[in-house]
Amino acid sequence: MPESVHLTYDASYAEFRCAVTGDDSTPVTVGWYRVGSRTPITSKTGRVNVTVSEDGTVLSFMVQANDTEGWARLTGNYQLKATNGYSTQVANFSLTIDPPPVLPPDETTPGGNHMPSHLTFSHFFQDCHVKDFVSRGFRFIYSKHDSD
Repeated sequence: MPESVHLTYDASYAEFRCAVTGDDSTPVTVGWYRVGSRTPITSKTGRVNVTVSEDGTVLSFMVQANDTEGWARLTGNYQLKATNGYSTQVANFSLTIDPPPVLPPDETTPGGNHMPSHLTFSHFFQDCHVKDFVSRGFRFIYSKHDSD
């Protein structure tokens, strides 16, 4: 049965597999579900690509690396339900993703690129109101003239 998966924030692929057996008189059908949903997961493409194999034994997710919003849509608890018409087996598993690191001000990224904690151009302007705000660990500063 599928095992839970824990990925780093920069991963782009997660896969769950199951092995099922049956005979011709009792074929096994497999369904993948998000816990709390009665609708089985189906293949779809888009920002998040979801693939269920033709025989139903593989569920995979593909997301662009560092797409924390895409992974946020997928993080959670899932169930695999396999039935042969007489009995049903259920396996629970989860997908968890580490959040991206928050770099302290003026830190260097692991790849060696310098990432300043803020950018400011206010010294180029006179009579400006400077506002700053924080978004996803980055500090942004923008200016607005009095006449704006």
